[in-house]
Amino acid sequence: MSINLAAESLAVITDENIYTTQPSPPVAALLRISPIAYFYSNHSPSVLIEVITHYVRAMFGQEISIENFVIYVELLVNALNGRAKEKILQPMQIP
Repeated sequence: MSINLAAESLAVITDENIYTTQPSPPVAALLRISPIAYFYSNHSPSVLIEVITHYVRAMFGQEISIENFVIYVELLVNALNGRAKEKILQPMQIP
């Protein structure tokens, strides 16, 4: 396996000078927001969305859209609550 393939599999971006750079904020942000799904998996969706909104706004400011974060956490919460794969992958509506 080449260095570039290994870096891609770990979501690490490499530049042409063989220095590695940090992953872009959205990729790393999804990983940082994952614990919210674990902690709030038994709470109501409105509480979950409120927490996600607060956390994402604190991390990135007011200019970022939170829909991707809400969908990601919703997928994790559904999986944690034992929903079937087919149900989890159905299209979701964001309130």
